[in-house]
Amino acid sequence: MASSRRIIAGTVIATVSTAVVAVAAGYGVRSIVQGAVTENIFWGVRSTFSRASRAVVAAGAAWSGTEDIGTLRDRISVLESERAVLADVQEENEFLRRAAELPARKERRAVIGGVFAYGVAGAQIRMTVNRGSAHGVTAGSAVVTDGGVLVGVVDRVTPQSSAVRVLEDPGSQVTARIGGTPVSGLARVAPDGRFIFDLVAKDETVSEGALVISSGLDDIPAGLIIGTVRAVDPESTTLFQTVTVDAAYRDGPVDRVLILIP
Repeated sequence: MASSRRIIAGTVIATVSTAVVAVAAGYGVRSIVQGAVTENIFWGVRSTFSRASRAVVAAGAAWSGTEDIGTLRDRISVLESERAVLADVQEENEFLRRAAELPARKERRAVIGGVFAYGVAGAQIRMTVNRGSAHGVTAGSAVVTDGGVLVGVVDRVTPQSSAVRVLEDPGSQVTARIGGTPVSGLARVAPDGRFIFDLVAKDETVSEGALVISSGLDDIPAGLIIGTVRAVDPESTTLFQTVTVDAAYRDGPVDRVLILIP
């Protein structure tokens, strides 16, 4: 029995030590001596780190045989939860570090939000984030990823959440241009459901694979990535070229976003 307690306690300490060292390394901590972080602890992990440290001390007591195996297993569950919290804090702050380099981030007030719902209601495509008017979010705010990819625009706001109309919603439209060129137009959804770069004159040159970015001629900041050109049909029967675009926000999962408030 004593041997079993030692094994479980050792697992507890190893679990917490791994989490603490990983998070400490992620936040630029300059030195770690005998498991104790000595300086430069990021404010966002202090309280959670403190709780985890107390749990390590408790696990040490358990090692001496003062607690039974069932209690130690409960402690492992608690510590796994603490590690998950630490990992979430680390991910959020890494997100903010990357987002800090965005030019649009420097021009507008930004709020980080978590995505907790995404779906289609009729013809509408909406994303819901856990930030609202209580956090300063207003309708018309651009919603982007940490890489500067435009996801959509805030459509409706409640005190604690916001509905985002994503780019491929039929009601969305953003003034746009081809990156590195003066070719401008409108990114929107065509009647047939395709996401297109519209209002491009037939004498303009647009190549497949070209980057489409926001032009800043509306309320959306300039330079945000919208997508890439998939196909060009200069022979369409309309006055303009038909340019089909692949929306960039679909390239990866979106679970955290940055809301750029005008």
